[in-house]
Amino acid sequence: MVGDSPTEYTDMMCVLAYLQCTIPASVVMVSSAYHKRYKKFRPRSTCEVTSEKMITLLEDAKILSQRVRERYVANWNRLLEDKGTLRILKNRQVETVPEDYFDPEIIRLAQKTYRQTKRDFVAARLVGDFLARQEQGMMDAIAFWRIRCLIQQGVFSYEGSMNNMLQCRIKPMNV
Repeated sequence: MVGDSPTEYTDMMCVLAYLQCTIPASVVMVSSAYHKRYKKFRPRSTCEVTSEKMITLLEDAKILSQRVRERYVANWNRLLEDKGTLRILKNRQVETVPEDYFDPEIIRLAQKTYRQTKRDFVAARLVGDFLARQEQGMMDAIAFWRIRCLIQQGVFSYEGSMNNMLQCRIKPMNV
């Protein structure tokens, strides 16, 4: 089972790379299978699906063709060579991107929030706002890590603790 997140795709590619190629591999693309079956929303990650519904999605498992499997393994090997820190999912392939890839969007959202409230705000608000706009699943720790980097670069000022997004109040410097 694989959701639309670079982490889950990377996990699948790792398993495929180390699984003997003579062993058939089946995959359920959770986002599309869930939407097709339940007509509600598209979960971005397997953790957004209850275990009861996850079991029914197993009926949608599809055996990977040798060509598709080889493409995933090649993607895995490229990622090993890249040794990158941040990865995104693009066209069902995982790509390494610069660490500051999401910074412009985070800054834009912070400025928008500040203009609306006219005061500093809890970093968790920005993290949630940012994650809600992402098409792929992403951990909140990644967004908060980038916020802390932007604080260290002087893009945001802060009060409180940089170790806890609920205790860190931020304000964009150039608004």
